[in-house]
Amino acid sequence: MKLRALLAVPLLLVGAALEARAQACSSEGGSLRRTLAVNVLDERMQPVSGLTAVNFRGRFRDEEVRIVSVTADTQPRRIVLLVDVSESMATRVGRWGLAVEAAEHLLGTGPPDSTIALVTFAEKVEARTGFEFETQKARQALKAVRPAGDSSDPSGTRTALRDAVMEATRLLTPSRAGDAIYLITDGYDTFSRAKDEEVEAALLGSGARLFAVVLPDWAGPSLFVETPQGPAGMPSFILLPLTTALTVPAPRLGESGGAVALRALVDASGGLGMTAGAVGTSAPRFDYNEKQRGWFFSQAHLLYGAMGEFYRLDVELPEEPDRLREWRLEVVGADGKKLKDVYTVYPRKLAPCASDH
Repeated sequence: MKLRALLAVPLLLVGAALEARAQACSSEGGSLRRTLAVNVLDERMQPVSGLTAVNFRGRFRDEEVRIVSVTADTQPRRIVLLVDVSESMATRVGRWGLAVEAAEHLLGTGPPDSTIALVTFAEKVEARTGFEFETQKARQALKAVRPAGDSSDPSGTRTALRDAVMEATRLLTPSRAGDAIYLITDGYDTFSRAKDEEVEAALLGSGARLFAVVLPDWAGPSLFVETPQGPAGMPSFILLPLTTALTVPAPRLGESGGAVALRALVDASGGLGMTAGAVGTSAPRFDYNEKQRGWFFSQAHLLYGAMGEFYRLDVELPEEPDRLREWRLEVVGADGKKLKDVYTVYPRKLAPCASDH
């Protein structure tokens, strides 16, 4: 079965039961089995179809990971739509409006048949709608949301971004294959109790993948890398993963706040992210023209495609991880050589199995 073009036809139920975890654990034959969500994308960020178990090669702690099976998974998804409503989202022209449009776009054109829960966060994390509600309820709740305060000084804002991601993982418990968190934010955290390593552990433990749309508080195209297909005159975008590292400014908000290492969290969970550049030369602005908005939402569709369909890999590890540990997964051709010009999007770390497994 081949992966289809993005959102081209209705999704079909395939493979394992809906309740299967994205990092499901079961011990068989003295080794640990895992089920993992993996996207393989070409240089245009389009899905690579027709891959089988022989096309994947993994290693964990210098030993081979056996690829047991590979299946194209297109089940309906559960998505937590996580929207930053802190003051800083309103301090740049057009940023809040673009954030709302991005949220509405997911609600209207995201992966078909998905159930979406709306959660907002500033100093506090608030669940606005649950998975049991129709999408229209989330749209209505979104229209009622406004950024906290109206300050032109973002140093006074309180934003609990890490805590919000932690809460999103709790909403996705018990977990299901393909669970996703779709985060819209400026990327700053000034108030969370949770640390990066705790958020990473929560994501990997739940199996939820983090997808992020970042509208950063910086001006200047030098901070961005344009994707290869980006037309001239468009805002710069970074689609993750990329071979070029993302440059972020030094922490400057709040006593312990600053830019969150979102790329590390996105990569660790096996998700994707998009950083949307500001326009203007004197100050960051997000009042995109129609062509720029069209380009922005075309990139968002790539994230929807990755959320909606992926390869479900059943793998057998040579030993059980004693803690969060990195591993490597490659896509190879029939000759066993690593394929060039493809991005393999997968959880970069493996978590120990929960005690109930």
